Amino acid sequence: MTTTPTTNGSGQPNGHAQPTGGPIISKRMGHKPTPIQPPAALDGRNILHFGDAAAPDVALTLMAGTLDAARSAVEKAVTARSALLQDVNLTEQARHLKIKQAVIQTIGPQVGAIDKRIEAVQGEIAKIKLDISAPKFSPLVQDNFVQQAIINRLASMKPAERSAVLSEALSSGDDRTLGIVLSSPAWLSGLSQNEHDHLKARFGLKRHGEQVRRVQRLEKALEAMERARASVESFAAGLFNQQLANEAEAAAERTARALAKE
Repeated sequence: MTTTPTTNGSGQPNGHAQPTGGPIISKRMGHKPTPIQPPAALDGRNILHFGDAAAPDVALTLMAGTLDAARSAVEKAVTARSALLQDVNLTEQARHLKIKQAVIQTIGPQVGAIDKRIEAVQGEIAKIKLDISAPKFSPLVQDNFVQQAIINRLASMKPAERSAVLSEALSSGDDRTLGIVLSSPAWLSGLSQNEHDHLKARFGLKRHGEQVRRVQRLEKALEAMERARASVESFAAGLFNQQLANEAEAAAERTARALAKE
């Protein structure tokens, strides 16, 4: 029988051989696996790196804690895997089925926790962006006539003139004009979508600079979190041989069916 070494999601050897053909000659040869380390991406420090030491961010702290908990779970799964690979009382198929079960039990919940944290941060980012996207002005100035007049006047201007008027509104704090423009579709005031988005970004940076910078930090941390999630999922899949685990499950099912017929 020929064998090829398998690797985990980080490209490290799994410490066992994957059959490429023919029967498994020795089914009870326990062996010492090659030591492997959790993915480097699975480290809370990779998240805290984006924070401001002078003003700790609770969201970043929670994200870091989630990754550290996942790393601990991965280390626990690796330890269980090492013991199972050396268990001479198990067939090769049974070893990998038990490793798969250990992986699901220890790492599975942590992947779910990472997903929930990612979703929470995405929601927080969306809320901040909505809050800083346009001025909050009194309903009293939302008179339909005034709003329509401002929109129509801006739409009738040449691009350079309209840009100058909106820049002046931004500089002078004219929340009525900015609020009407930014809370309406871009085309109503004669702006392209890019111009509308740019004005929104300028408003956010001028009035809510710290919030804009916080969003930038959270988005970078979110990217790191998503990379960590992908790496732990790939790493977990590489801890066991799926084919051998499937064979053990199929054998167990056949035994159960046979016993049920007796």
